[in-house]
Amino acid sequence: MMIVVLIVFLTIQIIIINLLIYSWLKHKIAVEKRDLLYRNSEKLLLILEGIKTQAYDKIFKEYVLIKAADRIKTNHQELQDAARNYVKVIVEYCGPNLLNDMIEIYGSKDSFYKLLMDGFVTKIILDESQMIEDKINIEEI
Repeated sequence: MMIVVLIVFLTIQIIIINLLIYSWLKHKIAVEKRDLLYRNSEKLLLILEGIKTQAYDKIFKEYVLIKAADRIKTNHQELQDAARNYVKVIVEYCGPNLLNDMIEIYGSKDSFYKLLMDGFVTKIILDESQMIEDKINIEEI
């Protein structure tokens, strides 16, 4: 009877030790993955910049270029639609791995998407105003 209790006790200890080792290794791997991600964040952000440029060109042509050529500013709703489509194009171009890395760097999906949308809206407003101003200046000459 004593041997059975001892075997059960040792088995429980082995299980507990294995669980502790497993959780320690899992944590260590997560920390190393995060460190690697932050060490490579500059490269990832360069890739993201290229993707943002491609997405901006695509959305700018679809939503703004035609209106700006006619000196019509994009209204708020169209700008929001364009910003949402801009984020969709970036997500599509990034793929799941790069997207997950970017979400990890920026903290959450919402903050990453908000950052993308805000940057897009600012750039669109500046570019659209510049195009309309250039068109007016050319016509005055």
